[in-house]
Amino acid sequence: YFGKITGVGRYYHNLFLYNREILDCCKFNDYELKSILDHSNPHIIIHLASNPLVREADEKCFQTNVNFTYQLLDLIPNYCTFVYASSGSVYGNCHGFYKQRETDRAAPASVYGTAKLAGELVVEHFAAVGKIKLIILRMAANVGLSNSHGVLKDLINKIEQKNDYLELLGDEPGSKKPYIHIDDTISAILFLIKGNHYGTYNICPDDEITIKEMAQYIQVVFNTDKKLKWLRNGNWASDSRNVQISNEKIKNLGFQFKYEKSREAILKTLWDYKGKNWCCNKGF
Repeated sequence: YFGKITGVGRYYHNLFLYNREILDCCKFNDYELKSILDHSNPHIIIHLASNPLVREADEKCFQTNVNFTYQLLDLIPNYCTFVYASSGSVYGNCHGFYKQRETDRAAPASVYGTAKLAGELVVEHFAAVGKIKLIILRMAANVGLSNSHGVLKDLINKIEQKNDYLELLGDEPGSKKPYIHIDDTISAILFLIKGNHYGTYNICPDDEITIKEMAQYIQVVFNTDKKLKWLRNGNWASDSRNVQISNEKIKNLGFQFKYEKSREAILKTLWDYKGKNWCCNKGF
């Protein structure tokens, strides 16, 4: 369906595209990147680059999530399909049992969420003037074996440390959010592209889990009884504490999630990670 695939990334050594062309974007200036785009003339661009760390300085966060997005849009060929990876954090903190829909007002509570919303406005402008056909993905936190950051990655690292406690940020039970497995994220992207389903979509499982629940799953999988130690003064400034978003829009198009619950995505990742380490330790 896609023909030739070119992967461009800052951490290009982590990209694996089935023997497709892989390029290190750190080696390119705008002129060189423009030359690559002109040569390849892509009809689909999937823009996943972002700075997800809410602890980063505001200027750096906006530079990565907004300015770089604009620079890319300014260089790409006209009329291509542009997939923009946004975040469920654009909705801010949710209250009660209501799940935010794509048509609901965005009110981000973090620098990251604000930068992602600003990025949405940028790509929507290019779509409005007819330069691109646009798909916006408001994604839940992704988990998977290759996670380089995030709560689950931090907890896995901590559970392997030789101490009696598993330290957790914030107040018990911690933030409550949806977590989606990367396999479902990739499947959703391909589903929307192949179906020409343009617009904004929440990409998330059916439910949310707390940090405490995640830590309990880790204890079970890694067979440990470490006590949970809450660092009450360790909350990230302006981080969204309660994210609840609806996936009805994409499911109504016929998309089916392989891991429908957040716990399924978490447990799949944990068992994959444990299996990989077991194989490495056994010399496989």
